[in-house]
Amino acid sequence: MRKVFPECKNVTLDEVYADLRFEATAGRPYTAINMVSSVDGRTTVGGRLESPRLGSERDRQLMGWVRHAVDVVVRGAQTVRANPVYPLIPDELVPVRLRKGLGEQPRVAIVTNSCDLPLDSPVFTAGPSRPIVLTSRVAPPDRVSKVASRADVLFAGEDAVDPSRAVQMLRSEFGIERILLEGGPTLNYYFLRQRVVDEFFWTVAPKLIGGAGELSLVEGQDVFDPFVQLKLISAYTCADELFLRYKVL
Repeated sequence: MRKVFPECKNVTLDEVYADLRFEATAGRPYTAINMVSSVDGRTTVGGRLESPRLGSERDRQLMGWVRHAVDVVVRGAQTVRANPVYPLIPDELVPVRLRKGLGEQPRVAIVTNSCDLPLDSPVFTAGPSRPIVLTSRVAPPDRVSKVASRADVLFAGEDAVDPSRAVQMLRSEFGIERILLEGGPTLNYYFLRQRVVDEFFWTVAPKLIGGAGELSLVEGQDVFDPFVQLKLISAYTCADELFLRYKVL
């Protein structure tokens, strides 16, 4: 692997994000996004997120390194329904977390307005801790009750989950100071729209998907006004794959 920005040098994969630390900003937890897409910006095929097929084994390893620095991994309900596993870090990174004063594994939080979730899947039954479900008051009470038997439920909005309220509740209820969003694109959109995202990690897979109607990294009903501005922090390349890290301004 080669670092190409801000300096050029050869590095091992374990050196890329080994020193990663997220420091909470004044007033709210530090929040980052990590996504992989094709060169044409696609994250789905036939409406289904294709992270496993898009990214390489190196991308999956670096995903673990980004996760190792956070308190909670947040995913949208559609992402969870498509891939209902608990987002663990590998065993070899557990000592690294412990040295940084973190627990053995990050928690997982799921954002949903409907509470229509796969409660018998591994994300709810095989994880090291109970998931946190962030929902709104429009969720059907019977579904909320079922989810509450498997997860810690927080109402973070009236008509829809409010990202600003969600991150504040994660802090006040669970002491969470470092948050990682892993999609999907709609979740990314609403958190970016409310300006509660601090960094954006993006793996560019050397593939083209094409097609009409496939989702990009960020999908929402309106164009950002003003545009969300990014500043490049670092860039790495290996076997035609790009690993980019941006500060959200």
